[in-house]
Amino acid sequence: MEKSKTKVESVTPSTKKMETDIKTLSAQLEELRTKWGALKNETSRTLETSNKTLHEIKNLPKQLSANEKVEEQLKAVQSAVENVSERLNSARDPVVQIDLHEQLQPLQEKMEAMSSAMKTMRDKRAQTPPTPGRNLERELAEAHKKLTNPKPSYAEAAAKSPTPQPNHTLIVSSKDKTHTGEHVLQIIREAIDTKKSGAKVERVRKARNQKVILKCSTKEDMEAIQNKMRSRKEIKVEAAKAANPLLIMKGVMAYHKDADIIENVLAQNKHLVKDINLKEVTIRVRYRKRARNQLQCHPVLELSPSVHKRFLEAGKLYIDLQKVAVYDQSPLVQCAKCLGFGHTKAVCGEKTATCSYCADKTHEWEKCPRRKQNEEPKCKNCWENGIKTEANHEAFSNKCKVRQKWDEIARSRIAYC
Repeated sequence: MEKSKTKVESVTPSTKKMETDIKTLSAQLEELRTKWGALKNETSRTLETSNKTLHEIKNLPKQLSANEKVEEQLKAVQSAVENVSERLNSARDPVVQIDLHEQLQPLQEKMEAMSSAMKTMRDKRAQTPPTPGRNLERELAEAHKKLTNPKPSYAEAAAKSPTPQPNHTLIVSSKDKTHTGEHVLQIIREAIDTKKSGAKVERVRKARNQKVILKCSTKEDMEAIQNKMRSRKEIKVEAAKAANPLLIMKGVMAYHKDADIIENVLAQNKHLVKDINLKEVTIRVRYRKRARNQLQCHPVLELSPSVHKRFLEAGKLYIDLQKVAVYDQSPLVQCAKCLGFGHTKAVCGEKTATCSYCADKTHEWEKCPRRKQNEEPKCKNCWENGIKTEANHEAFSNKCKVRQKWDEIARSRIAYC
C-alpha cells in the first residue's frame, strides 16, 4: 500500500510538468498560426497591389508626369515586396520561405525590369526637345478672357477713340533759308521767354522746310504766344489752317446717293442744330466704308466743327427710315497694302502687301494661317519701331502705339470745338 502511494506521488509531478509543457507548446503554436495568417494576408495585399500597378503600367499614358507617378508606385510596391522578403527570411518554417519566395521572385524581377524601362523612357524624353504644339493652358486662359471680356465691336472700339480736342496750333518758319529747324526753335525760345512771360505750350515738334509746330491748350495761350513772336522779323508766324472734323455713320442703306444722305440728315435732325445757320455750315460725304452687310455702308461726313460736336453728342442720327449710330472718324490715312501712314493703297510704292494680322509679306489678312488658328496677332508697325512687348494686336487696331502717335499728329490739323 505504501509502495503504491509512493508511485502515484512520483507520477503526479511528471504529469503536471508534461501538461505545462503541452500548454506552452500549444500557445507557441497558436502564436505562430496567428503570425502566419497575418503574413499571408500581407503577402496577398502586396500581390494584389503589384498586379494593379502592372495593369496601370500597361495602360500608361505617354505624358512624363504619368511616368513619374507610376515610378513612385513601383518603388512603393518594391519596398513592400522587400519588406515581405525580409520577414520571410526571419520565418522559422523553411517550406514557407521557399513557397512564398517562388511566388514573389518573378514579380520582383518584372517590376525591376519595368522600373528600368521607365527610367530609360524618362531620360530619352528629357533629351528630346519638346515638339511645338497647342498650349492647353494658354488656350483655356484665352477662352476664359473672351467669355469674360468679349471682343468689342467696331462701334464700341470707335466709341473709345480719343475725345476730339480743340485745335490751337501755330506754324513758325524762318525767312532765312540757311536756318534749320533747330535755329527756328532757338528763336522761339528767346522770343517767348517762358520764365518771364509764363506762356504755356502744350507740345512742340519740328516739321519739314524749317518749320516748327506749336500746339497750345487754349485760344488765349495761342494768341499770347503769337503776339510775342511777331516782334521777331526773321521768322514767320501763322495759325494753322485746320480742316473740318469727320463723322462716320454706321449701317446706312447703300442705295442712298450722297446728295440724298445730306438732305435727309439736315431735314430729319433739325432739332440738333436749330440755333445754327445751316447756310454757313459745311456738310458733305467724303467717302464710304464697306460694311459686312453688302446692302449697307458706313458714310464718312465732313462737317463744320459746331455741327460735328452736336451730332457726336447726340450719338445717333435719323436718316430716311433708320436711326443709326455716329462716331468721330479719325482723319488718319493708313495704307491697306504696306500698313504705313499718310498715303493710300492706290499710291503705295511697295510691290507686295503685308498681312495686317501677323506682319508677314507672303500672304494677306484673308489667308493668314495664324489668324485661322486663333494665334496671337503681331503688329508690323509696333514690331519695326521697337515696341515688341506690346505688338500683340493687328496693325489697324486702336491699341497700336504707333498708330496712336500718327493719329494725334493727324488730329492736330483738325478744327475741333
